[in-house]
Amino acid sequence: MDTALRERPDLILMDVVMPNMGGFEAVKALRAHPETQAIPVIMVTTRGEEDNITRGFEVGCDDYVTKPVNGPELVAKIRSRLGN
Repeated sequence: MDTALRERPDLILMDVVMPNMGGFEAVKALRAHPETQAIPVIMVTTRGEEDNITRGFEVGCDDYVTKPVNGPELVAKIRSRLGN
């Protein structure tokens, strides 16, 4: 959160499993803050189970990509979110 507030990235790639705060909780926190709520978030994770994908979208992820990552697919999703 601190980095997102300080740097205001155009897009965030986030994993579900992270130290200190899980990815789902982090997305909820980003969406709750006025200064970060509009930053696109793409979840990139090994957690490809349907319930995790559903939860990702429920908490506010803009897209969800499972590992191993298909490079061209991820680049296309990033470009789509950035309007390129």
